[in-house]
Amino acid sequence: MASSLEFQSGPIPATRVGSLVAAYEQQGGIGAHAIFLGRIRGDAKAGGRVRAIQFSTYKEMAYKEFESIAKDLSARYEIQDLTVIHSEGEVAVGQLCMVIFVAGARRDATLSAERELVERVKFDLPIWGKEVLEDGGDVWKVNT
Repeated sequence: MASSLEFQSGPIPATRVGSLVAAYEQQGGIGAHAIFLGRIRGDAKAGGRVRAIQFSTYKEMAYKEFESIAKDLSARYEIQDLTVIHSEGEVAVGQLCMVIFVAGARRDATLSAERELVERVKFDLPIWGKEVLEDGGDVWKVNT
């Protein structure tokens, strides 16, 4: 099984999603792709709306934890690829900040692995987001 964790400076271009899908056009054993796209919301906060999120990461620990997650998911689901792309630095409202891509032979396993991978990236990887507000203030993001 292939797995990768990548960090993108700034927003993730939508064309990256197409390239992930296109990489499997010639592979007859892949019957399903499950894709999650995380986008910055302009939530209302004290101090105005969120205008961007500033992401920071402890990469060494993130890679180590991702390897553990990938091993766990590949042991429990029939999947061929787990790819995570996450932004670092500032990403404005409306832009992509996270892409989760899972490829597998069958829909059920692929969708289940994708759903679990999204939750584990959000809660287990050392990636932090500081919401930058319209008034110039900021607040640490709490994942829900």
